Amino acid sequence: MYKEGFGDLSSEFFIGLDKLHAIVSNRAHELYVYLEDYDGQSRYARYDDFIISSANQGYQLQKLGTYSGDAGDALRWHEGNQFSTFDTDHSTQDCAVQRMGAYWYGTSDGCTESCPQWEGLYTIQVPGAKPFKALCDSTLAGDGWLIIARRFDGSVNFYRNWTMYKEGFGDLSSEFFIGLENLHAITASQAHELYVYLEDFDGNKRYASYDGFAISSENDFYKLQILGAYSGDAGDGLRFHVDGAKPFKALCDSTLAGDGWLIIARRFDGSVNFYRNWTMYKEGFGDLSSEFFIGLENLHAITASQAHELYVYLEDFDGNKRYANYDGFVISSEIDSYKLQILGAYSGDAGDGLRFHVDGKFATFDKFNSIDYAVDYRGGWWYNKGWKSNLFGAYMSGEFNSAHGYCGMAWSFWRGFYYSYKNIQMMVRPKCNRLQD
Repeated sequence: MYKEGFGDLSSEFFIGLDKLHAIVSNRAHELYVYLEDYDGQSRYARYDDFIISSANQGYQLQKLGTYSGDAGDALRWHEGNQFSTFDTDHSTQDCAVQRMGAYWYGTSDGCTESCPQWEGLYTIQVPGAKPFKALCDSTLAGDGWLIIARRFDGSVNFYRNWTMYKEGFGDLSSEFFIGLENLHAITASQAHELYVYLEDFDGNKRYASYDGFAISSENDFYKLQILGAYSGDAGDGLRFHVDGAKPFKALCDSTLAGDGWLIIARRFDGSVNFYRNWTMYKEGFGDLSSEFFIGLENLHAITASQAHELYVYLEDFDGNKRYANYDGFVISSEIDSYKLQILGAYSGDAGDGLRFHVDGKFATFDKFNSIDYAVDYRGGWWYNKGWKSNLFGAYMSGEFNSAHGYCGMAWSFWRGFYYSYKNIQMMVRPKCNRLQD
């Protein structure tokens, strides 16, 4: 039937392999593939030289020519393959039976460059990459998923060099990563989506799904090139890593509380004015060699990228030093006024001076919520019907008269509302860095 053709020209049909061979053998032809999904979106693939051989050669897809279009070069892998049906299979793995169709299926023991409906071990081949073994899954999020990385017991070390990440490592029966070169070839072959599954030690499960995903080649250091729209309940933890997030200079510290801390704010001599407008707090200000704040936009991107902790260092004018440590810290985006969204468990000896400010939106003298606390307290902060801490308030020399109001650089749980500290430093680090202390 595939040789002779079937169907009705007024409905669905295929003209037949014999006719198709005769057509493309007569003179040079191009091929146009039109696709439309159930949402009405349409795309196409065009090849400028299309030839299939005769029946004697299994109607081999001999030539495709140059690709253009927006649907992806999905036919390229099939170039050179013979046509297969359920009763005449040239793929060696009964791909026509597995796929319940007919096509120019491959000759390796994997039928396509993507996973089949069933889970298990398959050989995958995509344009630009050698065939490789891969594990497919149909239990977590439906059919057709190829597992690119899996971790569940720590048996495989993921602290590897460049070559190992390029080529892949681990064991498909255990923990593994398929390799950046394979991942690039897969995501470059056609449009892909990404599914991230997470499970904590209490058995709770969450996921993040992205409707587009592509990484670049090694020439561009396997850059995270495309990340589509997010859905799920785990949070958009990959967005910060997409190409296009602006890099920024930062100062790190390993002297106060161990390794891995990034300083988000530092004050020690009053040389930088912290009574700033919304735009300045959003973008950051000061000098990394002196006093500074890295900016709310950067701080949001950092804390949204993965779980972070917060460390607040205080020093008074008598040389006494105290700290407050929070094992979780997240601020929201500008849409929600950089709200203090998450503040984990407190430890330290300075007092829990930030707890009162949870759910407070950041305020400045030109952007505030109903009451202009930023004006009253001469700073910018997560004011929340007042304050218990005000580390971006006015720099003053220790104790100050109540006639000045509550405007000092204060942390009330240690030296009260009318004491402005000599030195403060706020720092964040990924929670995973705790393992290295």
